[in-house]
Amino acid sequence: MPSSATVGPASACRARVLITDDEPDVRWSLATLLSREGYEPIEAADGPTALELARRNAPDVALLDLNLPRRHGLEVFRDLLEVDPGLPVVVITAHGSPDAARQVASQGAFGYLSKPFNNEDVLFAVGRAAEARRRASATTPAWAPSSPPPSFANPDPIVSELEGGSTVWGCVSTAMRRVADQVRRVAPTEFVVVVLGETGVGKEQVAQAIHRGSRRCAGPFVPVDCGALPDHLVESELFGHERGAFTGADRSRSGRFETARGGTLFLDEIGNLSESAQASLLRAIQDRCATRVGSDTPRRLDARIVVATHARLDDRVAQGRFRRDLFHRLAEFVITVPPLRERPEDIAPLARLFVAQTARELERPNPILTDETLRRLHHHSWPGNVRELRNLMRRAVLWADGDQIEPDHLEFAEASPQSQSNVATPRSSESDSRFQLGNDRDPSPSMSHDEPTGSLKEIVRRHVAVVERQAVAATLKQTGGNLTRAARLLGVDAKTLRTKARAYGLDFRDPDRAGSSGGLEG
Repeated sequence: MPSSATVGPASACRARVLITDDEPDVRWSLATLLSREGYEPIEAADGPTALELARRNAPDVALLDLNLPRRHGLEVFRDLLEVDPGLPVVVITAHGSPDAARQVASQGAFGYLSKPFNNEDVLFAVGRAAEARRRASATTPAWAPSSPPPSFANPDPIVSELEGGSTVWGCVSTAMRRVADQVRRVAPTEFVVVVLGETGVGKEQVAQAIHRGSRRCAGPFVPVDCGALPDHLVESELFGHERGAFTGADRSRSGRFETARGGTLFLDEIGNLSESAQASLLRAIQDRCATRVGSDTPRRLDARIVVATHARLDDRVAQGRFRRDLFHRLAEFVITVPPLRERPEDIAPLARLFVAQTARELERPNPILTDETLRRLHHHSWPGNVRELRNLMRRAVLWADGDQIEPDHLEFAEASPQSQSNVATPRSSESDSRFQLGNDRDPSPSMSHDEPTGSLKEIVRRHVAVVERQAVAATLKQTGGNLTRAARLLGVDAKTLRTKARAYGLDFRDPDRAGSSGGLEG
């Protein structure tokens, strides 16, 4: 599998990337990473500088932080598109800022990254943007029937191939090879595709693979979580609204269908749509046009539709919870991604791939999985599927100090009845040096399996606190107490980690706050 690190240069060809961020460390790390992978970085600390550099240097891709001084990132984003309407802009948002991400996506951003991000996320986003720019600039079509669809380049193994070509998407099972064949066959068509599978099997990644293998690959991929849409806002979210259409509509807004023009609209968990929303969606798909809320003018829709659900839609039809006509309209082509427990031969190669990715992210040697560790993995039932395996391997690499991952490095997040005996008990002993960092006090409750007391909720809370403190302490130790780096590794924002570190009595260095000594105050 080409990792994202090897995908980047192939798409780079000295592609020029404009990096706009007011944090010098962030600019430096992004510029260093991109330069190493064959890109030509240009740095700007604020919006006006970015616009001037965009006019002078004609970048191929832009990385834009939304939280900028002097001029807000959204305004800079719009100005960049005025300078170069075809510029793919990947925006950088603060962790946990879905509204900002949705806002820029609705206005034409190519994609977004949430802080803290890892190198693979950056290289994949920039590589995809650079490839889209190259395709848009080429005189030949982006995809021709005489040539194979573009190769899958997502660093997630669900949609990538391991080195040597012996696996498909990081898997060796016949079932996943069939899924890959289905994707390759349906991708260049305009068929509506339904992707079925349990939570965590990688339905969105399969949808992304369909998009990248299609004639629309240079267009946007717009995901929509149907389960998160309030019923009274579904039509506005999908089709847009005009100013004054309802209370609070102080400006016109394009819907997700318009945002996905020329690309792919991915409707996740479509089974959660209400009956009225299903009716609106059916009309839009049949007519290939829709009307914004508050408008009388229909707008033509030009987006490929891929939907996904963990539920059996035919069962919901039989129960009267899903429209039969919409079901048949959507089910032009159905892909079922099997759960991990039904393809145990994929567990080892996926685990090794996740270990390699995490070791590269942490800049560590790649540890090997012992035979006993692999046996433990094969005996687990994997209720969280591939997502659970990925998270487990990331934690294991973090815990492993040597060149091997042993069974006691496995900390399963959830114990199922079939796998309870394989779940490693989280270690709370203060003799474990991995949990000590500058302060040997442990304010978290003791975790006794012999004497559980209190309500189930209270017992769970205490257990979670122990594991959380251990993870925070170990990560701070790994980063030498650097709060910013630790937050990036743990996937949380620095403010959240600062609060937790203080609550658990852990010392840290806080480079984001000048003069801060970290740790507990007072």
